[in-house]
Amino acid sequence: MIVQDWQEAGLLKPSAIKPVITTIEKNLIIKIMGRLKDNDQKTLQESVKKILG
Repeated sequence: MIVQDWQEAGLLKPSAIKPVITTIEKNLIIKIMGRLKDNDQKTLQESVKKILG
């Protein structure tokens, strides 16, 4: 999934979300790189629903 509003999300470059689900510990997060806008969040949620069935 290509992030449409990557600049408004605060990302440094055009970005994509890989369809991989993983779990990481919160203390391993170094920094937040951006925050998806509503339309990109909706697309991500729809993708996750398709992956999980």
